[in-house]
Amino acid sequence: MWFPRPAAPSDILIVGGAADGLESGLFALMADPKAEEWPDRVGVVGGVDGSAKHTTRLLESSNWVIKTDLAHVAPDPGQLRARSESLVEMAGKTDLWHPKKVWFLMRVADGWLPASACPRLRTLRDVTEWSEKITRWTRMIEMGLETTGKFGIHLDLNPSNFGFEEKGSSRLYYLDDEYYQPHGLVDFGEAVVARIPEEPQASEDEWSVWGGQLQQVLNRFCSGVDDFMKFMDGIRGYPQVEEFRGRRTALLEGFSQGHPLLDPVERKRRREAEAGKVARIGPRTTMVFSDAHANLPALEAVLKAASDLKVDDYLFLGDAVGYGPHPREVIDRITALPGLVAIKGNHDHAIATGEMEDGANRIAVACAEWSHAELDAAHREWLGGLPLEYRVDPVIAVHGAPVDPQRFYGYVYELTYKVNLEHLEGQGLSLCWYGHTHVPFIHRKRREGECEKLTPSPMKLMEPDQVVLVNPGSVGLPRDGDPRASFAIYDWDSGVVTFHRVSYPIHLTIAAVNKAGLPDDLVYRLEVGR
Repeated sequence: MWFPRPAAPSDILIVGGAADGLESGLFALMADPKAEEWPDRVGVVGGVDGSAKHTTRLLESSNWVIKTDLAHVAPDPGQLRARSESLVEMAGKTDLWHPKKVWFLMRVADGWLPASACPRLRTLRDVTEWSEKITRWTRMIEMGLETTGKFGIHLDLNPSNFGFEEKGSSRLYYLDDEYYQPHGLVDFGEAVVARIPEEPQASEDEWSVWGGQLQQVLNRFCSGVDDFMKFMDGIRGYPQVEEFRGRRTALLEGFSQGHPLLDPVERKRRREAEAGKVARIGPRTTMVFSDAHANLPALEAVLKAASDLKVDDYLFLGDAVGYGPHPREVIDRITALPGLVAIKGNHDHAIATGEMEDGANRIAVACAEWSHAELDAAHREWLGGLPLEYRVDPVIAVHGAPVDPQRFYGYVYELTYKVNLEHLEGQGLSLCWYGHTHVPFIHRKRREGECEKLTPSPMKLMEPDQVVLVNPGSVGLPRDGDPRASFAIYDWDSGVVTFHRVSYPIHLTIAAVNKAGLPDDLVYRLEVGR
């Protein structure tokens, strides 16, 4: 059975939510032979209704939608309760979710899963008429801004995650069971421009109209021209193919038109662009790094090198902890980075939960047990709350491999890189950042061509005829025979990725390993880069 179901009503534990007696009927809903599973709405991307996560499971029964995620299975319901309770608590503070939504835990064959049940709503993907569509999109962006401002959390601003009860109703509800660390105005701009590839039939004039609506909303949340420009930088800096750039320009023009501060600035920028001048706007260089593995001296060295190169923001591909002797310090250093996007690695998951994956080697197990004990609840909560992927089409970032439903167990290597490249191509993606192997590498597939392996040298990404997997190597525990810390820089202006290695005071890390009583094998690995 694709959607896992409990064997009896006693296998359901209600965590919270108002449900008009639904608590006693949840089992009946899932056991109903007329209940419909929705596998075609899982693993979908672009302008399609559903969830991008392959581990999501959806079931519709008697006009209720029940949702769970196989990635969160646990042997004990106590390990899941805190996450569900945090959702219930946030629901009590806000009016984001439908008032009849209920959160619960259910025992299935493989353990316990968190789940939710909500009345079936129409999502924003169901709206076809342009004026209604952009009005509801505008409200979606407004809800996101309000929630970030009032409660310090960020919503996944995707039309699939927002619904309404009936045609003509202006009330929107948030459908997702995830919320995230607060984002900035640049991120809201990116959420806006990401709609363009999903609506290729919309004209430049129609995008300009939406820009005008957004200006009216942003007036409430921007305290000055700098705030407005951050939002516009998010629109302008988002990677987009040539055929959509006219629509993006129209969106920007509609947003700035008539504004006493923005209109002159936007017109000046267009004149400079037409004259061939390059205006530096928004995030333009990103440091991409992975597998810090609690090695603070190595992390400080790469961050210093990136600062010297004047990077604007940071993409961390997971495994902040594991193996190394500085788990708390490394987490604190990473979380303090400006413009950070971070995703979860397999060691992050194991140390957050206290459970190692099957087949983990003795060194990894010993270090994970020590690290779990070293961290406090807040550090473990941050690790456990990291997302499995970061995706802004046509780019995705994972720790392990994009074909792996859990994203942090699978490896990209000799036997798997072709299927991963083909998976990206099938998903309409151009670029995947990944880590996990601790080896800097590039794999590429030309459209309608062969897959190839490339050494980590400067290369232009986001080309229309290629799909690329890029690994920046490991900061804290390289495995390519070079013990120096590794990272990459992506320049959004040129589209070029460059790879960098820096030495660090490895003797400080070795001394800390010995002081912590971690396995001696780690010292050898650090010294030889294996």
